[in-house]
Amino acid sequence: MKFRRLETDELTALEPEFIRFLAANQVTASDWEKLKAEDVEKAHGLIDLFSDIVFEKILSGVDYLEQRDPKTIRIFKFEEEKVVMNGLTVKGSDVIDLTKDQDAAVLKQLFEMSAGKLNIFSGEKKYRKPKLEEIFDLMEKGCLILKDPTIFDTIEKLKQ
Repeated sequence: MKFRRLETDELTALEPEFIRFLAANQVTASDWEKLKAEDVEKAHGLIDLFSDIVFEKILSGVDYLEQRDPKTIRIFKFEEEKVVMNGLTVKGSDVIDLTKDQDAAVLKQLFEMSAGKLNIFSGEKKYRKPKLEEIFDLMEKGCLILKDPTIFDTIEKLKQ
């Protein structure tokens, strides 16, 4: 197994897809019930295989992840051979909370009104594992998929 077994609630949410998966593997509804009752290991093996397929499909579409706390944002960009991280930290300001969904203009205004200092940082590293496993590991540590890379690009411009 590359990733992890889907949890019961995740599997329930994907029930139609799981049924199609079983049908594609020539497992009927009655076969599935019999497997669950008589060969739990084989049933878990099918769930594991389905889980890997689901995670691989999701992760292959991920280009950016984000990780936030009230004072720090880290954006990870996944390139072919490496991951690039741009981040910023706010120090000395109690009015800025980077976990709130605020656009760049509001954040800029809050920053200008506060006595806070902005620290920009970045880094990159080559993958130690396959790219999708690196993405998965970061998601398991709390990173979320970021669809709009604007903030990554904004931090990139601030670095210059």
